[in-house]
Amino acid sequence: MNHTVVSMQWGGIKNGELLTLIERECFNVFLTGDKNLPNQQRLEDRPFAVLIMSAINWPVIRPYVHKVSGIAIFRRCWKLDWSVTLKPRL
Repeated sequence: MNHTVVSMQWGGIKNGELLTLIERECFNVFLTGDKNLPNQQRLEDRPFAVLIMSAINWPVIRPYVHKVSGIAIFRRCWKLDWSVTLKPRL
């Protein structure tokens, strides 16, 4: 199942506490549009992948979330450095 901050009723929770909740709930991937997150929080030791996207448009992302999360989990397990640009097809 795909969850959002809203569906989990985590709206208004700050980054540090939000990352702790994500970890506690055993999520595999966290998608965010917060480009400052790596400067504010330690992400390297988290047991889940963090994907920072230029924009979060849930209706566009939703059909691809399983593919994106699968790639993120694979790369996280192998500790590969990477960056991805996702562009919707028009």
